[in-house]
Amino acid sequence: PFDIAESRTLDAWEALAERESSLPGSLAREEWLSACHIRETELTCYVGMTSESAVGELPDDLISIQIPRHEYLVAHHHGTRDELGNLYAAMFAWLQRHEREVNREILWIERYGAPFGRDAELDMEIWLPLRQQGGLA
Repeated sequence: PFDIAESRTLDAWEALAERESSLPGSLAREEWLSACHIRETELTCYVGMTSESAVGELPDDLISIQIPRHEYLVAHHHGTRDELGNLYAAMFAWLQRHEREVNREILWIERYGAPFGRDAELDMEIWLPLRQQGGLA
């Protein structure tokens, strides 16, 4: 299942990158995001660019989402896609050591400086939303 989700996400990145020049100028070309939601049996992943304000003039087949401020565990990765799993494992180990949990009700974010490429070396950040201390969202 993960391989299928990864392949579909890569396809979405490529499709968005091909349309970049036709997208609104208010979108920041230097900051690309993948906002994802993992549930027990499925993964939903949105790919796109950031904007300082709401974007109203998108093509009909695209949507705009607003990601509210929240506390995140953030880590930087520079390397291959194959090495990325090690960073995620280290982040989840940190959470366990510090008795923190990911808030699965909030999108987690992968932040890139350029569109995600299938074979490109990655230079990115991972932002995992944290559940507030005391078990509250």
